[in-house]
Amino acid sequence: MNAAFAACFMDLEVDLERLLIAHKAVRAELLADFSAGGYWVGEISSSPVATAAAISALVLAHRQDSDDVLRKIQAGESQTTEQLVQSDLSELLLESVHWLARRQNADGGWGDCEGARSNIAATMMVQAAFRLTGVPGKYADLTERADDFVESQGGVSGLRQNIGDDKTYLASILTTCAVADVLPWRQVPTLPFEWLNVPKRWRDDISLPVARWGAPIVMAVGLAKFEHDPPKNPITRIARRTLKKKTLEYLQQFQAADDSFQASPLATAMVVLSLASIGCQDHKIVQRGVEFLLSSVRADASWALATSLATNNSTLALEALLPNALRSFARDPISEMSGDDIGTRWPLTISNQDTVSEHLPIVATAEVGSLGSGAADATESREVRERCIDWLLGTQRVTIDEATGTSTGGWGASDAPGADSNSIATAGALLTLARAWDLGEVRQRGQTERAAELGIDWLLKMQNDDGGWPTYCRDDDSHPMDRSGVDPSAQALRALAAWQRIWYADRHEPMPSSPSSRLEWMSTAVEQGFQFLESQQREDGSFVPVWFGNEHHADAENLILGTAQVLVALADLHVLDSSVVQRAADYLVASQHAGGGWGPPRVRVDYSGGERDKNTRTWRENDTLAKYCSVEETAAAVSALVPLAAKSPALQKSVSRGLAWLATAVEQDRHRQPAIVGFYLGQIWYYERLYPLAFAAGALSRAVAAIAKERQEPAISSQEV
Repeated sequence: MNAAFAACFMDLEVDLERLLIAHKAVRAELLADFSAGGYWVGEISSSPVATAAAISALVLAHRQDSDDVLRKIQAGESQTTEQLVQSDLSELLLESVHWLARRQNADGGWGDCEGARSNIAATMMVQAAFRLTGVPGKYADLTERADDFVESQGGVSGLRQNIGDDKTYLASILTTCAVADVLPWRQVPTLPFEWLNVPKRWRDDISLPVARWGAPIVMAVGLAKFEHDPPKNPITRIARRTLKKKTLEYLQQFQAADDSFQASPLATAMVVLSLASIGCQDHKIVQRGVEFLLSSVRADASWALATSLATNNSTLALEALLPNALRSFARDPISEMSGDDIGTRWPLTISNQDTVSEHLPIVATAEVGSLGSGAADATESREVRERCIDWLLGTQRVTIDEATGTSTGGWGASDAPGADSNSIATAGALLTLARAWDLGEVRQRGQTERAAELGIDWLLKMQNDDGGWPTYCRDDDSHPMDRSGVDPSAQALRALAAWQRIWYADRHEPMPSSPSSRLEWMSTAVEQGFQFLESQQREDGSFVPVWFGNEHHADAENLILGTAQVLVALADLHVLDSSVVQRAADYLVASQHAGGGWGPPRVRVDYSGGERDKNTRTWRENDTLAKYCSVEETAAAVSALVPLAAKSPALQKSVSRGLAWLATAVEQDRHRQPAIVGFYLGQIWYYERLYPLAFAAGALSRAVAAIAKERQEPAISSQEV
């Protein structure tokens, strides 16, 4: 067979040779990244915010050893952390301070991660760390430039405006600044730590102005504010003082077995520095927190926002490696419905008189690695997948989450003890188990089905009254990132649909009449979830995700990743003929840059007057932001559009250009260059090393699988290609 030819894929011209080479490369790298522990660890970016918080916490926790030196520094008698040599932490603190100093941006500020744009929150956190430790001599102008940046951003008023209604994060930053004497304590917001001491049966009904998942920070920062700036009302002062001991006892329940809070160096540092600032250096919470910070520091003396995203990374990687194999109905009712009817009637609801055929087909393409890879690769891939499935089964939470109050059955973003269960990780794990179940790659079927039942029940209980899913806490409107979101809702719908099909197909008796049965509940949840997504679509067809952003968008939104995630979910729900899908697909096509990639949106340019060139120039030709196209966004868009490619020439062309862009990106090693697209709690930017690799592998796997299915030919060996 000719080594260079184009494959006709539903009238889509694809350079199959380049596609297969790129697919094989990213697939091999993804398999090579699999850890000995049976999962994908990845690597979240180091963070100036987390590093500054950790430095401040360690200094305050060991203040007894360094008070004299710090007083000299603050009095101007010293300009360098090297004087902290008396302390056992001196070398680490010195390296960490140098790490921060080297990452100051040209405008004098700091970003949330390396390469990120400066923002006032990160800069004020770093300022506080330098105030507590001192600035190394060779960075003499560092503080002046930082001061100028903060002033240009409006100071504390600008910080409040930048953060918005995230009171927990705002209070954390201002507390760090207050303990470093950067600003007075009266500017730190009061956090209602006393309300967290009421019985849980009452606490769930109380509307708090802070996020429930942030309870440890609320308690610690709230106590620090109270001690340093007590309320003038004597009754309030007495009431809060009597609750200090109880609050510390309650706070201990949130500290995980690995000594962390929420498996996060940032959250742990905030608790440690807050308590240490009020004389609790010898408290067990602080001592254990210090141990966690020392154990989580990286080789370059920096800290990340979280220890890892192992669960999220593993399910993302497995989606790229698992063949498409989700059950479908022999007669799918959805094909007989108008797309606009779907919002009122979920088609997988089967009447009590219906029975499900025992011979429902499994919609499965060949092993996605079969085009351009041999049996050895397929065997290795299956062994990796089976080991990771076993790991996922072992990481499901079997205890109630103290921080969020959520029940057993969920998964956290990682297997760390402090990682709170959340909808995205739980849905990702359930979806992975469903695909493995259909492929026969589950070695413990009884345990897997029980895990699925617990996980599905967890998801069903998490659904909000508006039909969407939050990330951590049901019906918690106190935090913008914990209201119903597009991305957790899309992921939850995929998981529910996958297991709904499995359980319908495995039934050999009529549906039970009880409306409270799990399958009936799932049908209702899916219908309501679809309606929620429908309500979130913007006029231009796009969707805004909660946990992804784009620094180059005017509102820091990532409409590509949000829209792509919804399209993938609706493909799993078999609603590709709906108007919601059509408008979302049109948005992605219109947002694609001329070179074939996706990233920040195009910018309209007025070409009227002298700049107009005989009506031949349009706003779509303005690709000034094309250089910021990312592998993550392009791969997500391609994955979403592949199932739709046959619907129109525009979609076919868009997918073709996207695949060509991805192939070129892999050839240029851009799949090893992560983009800053992730949001951590409080909308703190981060990137994850594994994201571009896993996203690219997923998109190329979908394309190769679709081509294999369309060609309906025997697998092509690598020797033939």
